Amino acid sequence: MKKNIYLLITILLIILFFYIGYSKLIKKSPFVSIFNIGMLQVTSGSMEPNIKVGEIIIILKTKDYNVGDIVTICTKNNNLITHRIIKKEDKNYITKGDFNNIQDEDIITKENIKGKVIFHSKFLGMLCKYKNIIFLIIMFLLCIKRKKELLWKK
Repeated sequence: MKKNIYLLITILLIILFFYIGYSKLIKKSPFVSIFNIGMLQVTSGSMEPNIKVGEIIIILKTKDYNVGDIVTICTKNNNLITHRIIKKEDKNYITKGDFNNIQDEDIITKENIKGKVIFHSKFLGMLCKYKNIIFLIIMFLLCIKRKKELLWKK
């Protein structure tokens, strides 16, 4: 049973690392969406204390967005910003970071919104930050376990 859990955790970690690596290296974009679900790492403190720098956020593309939703937006300069919708006017949205004193200058349309934040995690952010070290430790532990199994069979 423990062996299956370790295998599952290892597979999930590898998928997470490749997902982030794919978005940053292959597509040269910080945002990749699979089945309308995307993942980003927060790089500014504009949404603190709710979402902190370094956290991983999971974004879901939906049909409609409401006041109070935290959304990721693609700006005119192709930058990605994650802020809260504070006002909805017809088909336009006005956003603001929780930590910011003023609302964003850009008027946002539905086409600019990449999705709504449905989950955020500091733990996943730490995994991504230290992914190379964690990967090496996991590989080291798996090698030790395998070596012990081989020695035990003799």
